[in-house]
Amino acid sequence: MWITDWSTRAICRETDPDALFVQGAAQNRAKLICRGCPVRAECLADALDNRIEFGVWGGMTERERRALLRRRPDVTSWRALLESARDKYERDGDPGAPAPRGSDRFTASLKQRQGGPSAPKGTDSRERGGALTR
Repeated sequence: MWITDWSTRAICRETDPDALFVQGAAQNRAKLICRGCPVRAECLADALDNRIEFGVWGGMTERERRALLRRRPDVTSWRALLESARDKYERDGDPGAPAPRGSDRFTASLKQRQGGPSAPKGTDSRERGGALTR
């Protein structure tokens, strides 16, 4: 769900604003403030859609945002793009992430790594270059 009043929920609202408008290596510290923010995508979309030039917004520096805008001139609404991506992620999950324990996907991947029924016949995980993990 997209949060329209995102600035009231931003972690940085309790931070010195000057900490987000820094240069050089200090920008890495500023980006850390954004890391766990629940409205990071909303903040980034606002900065990109409004072409905000200065400061760290949504975990990206002005240089990173400019580069992104140059790479994707076709995007007319970053809010729409990021909202759609979030909805898809929340609906489908991260396909590259490990499956949660107890899920069918987790069980199938575990069986495959252990040379179970879902693995190619005649091989075990060590023959395929895999490692047994817990």
